[in-house]
Amino acid sequence: DDPAERRALQFATRAVELAPSLENISLAADLAEQRGDRMRFAGKAEALFPNDPKSLLLRARLRASSPAQEDALALIDRIPEGSESWMTAQMLRASVLQDLGLPRAALHGLEQARTHTGDTPQLLRRLAEILAAAGAPDASIDARKRLLALRFDDLGTQRLLISDAQQ
Repeated sequence: DDPAERRALQFATRAVELAPSLENISLAADLAEQRGDRMRFAGKAEALFPNDPKSLLLRARLRASSPAQEDALALIDRIPEGSESWMTAQMLRASVLQDLGLPRAALHGLEQARTHTGDTPQLLRRLAEILAAAGAPDASIDARKRLLALRFDDLGTQRLLISDAQQ
């Protein structure tokens, strides 16, 4: 995609105009560089799909990147547990809570999500990061070991565990 032309964004915007599906709106929002454009697409998603979990997640991501990121939590709460977007929403919740200076609350949320879904590489990676930030380095290393058992090719985790073993 030529940065001067932004053809991918042009095509995605045109797709939203012709067929305003949630997938098209989400793609256009992801490709948009300006916050105002992302807000416009999120507003369209809200108008057309107000209670769809993917629409809620799109809007929550936008609010999570705003100065009042705690506003994203209300949208995340509305995403039903069995939906495809639920786990991503829980990861976003943990990020927001950690950014708000609440690593223990973020940790609690991820532990609850883990009981529902089991261990996933993305969840274990985020859990390890939050445990380290919460001042629990041993638990963080344990989470990274579990991550490595699932994803033996995770070089970042391998390097962190080697670095920890050398200390």
